[in-house]
Amino acid sequence: CGTPVIGSSSGAIPAGIGPGVLVVPQQHVPALADATTDLCRDPAERARLGRLGLERASRQFTWRAVAGRMAAIYQQLVAAP
Repeated sequence: CGTPVIGSSSGAIPAGIGPGVLVVPQQHVPALADATTDLCRDPAERARLGRLGLERASRQFTWRAVAGRMAAIYQQLVAAP
């Protein structure tokens, strides 16, 4: 939907949310507050990060993209000896 993402540094979250997001230390409330405040104060950065997230979601998480990855997995399984 074009909303910028802020995630924590916990586990695989940074890898899962991908590039173009703000990552703050796990359980560090002041860092989360600062990141949120920064986005509120910087409409250009907010729009940029929102656009990056929307582009990534449109490439990787549409029904067509997910179905294509699933089909590739099934094709590999069928082709395996």
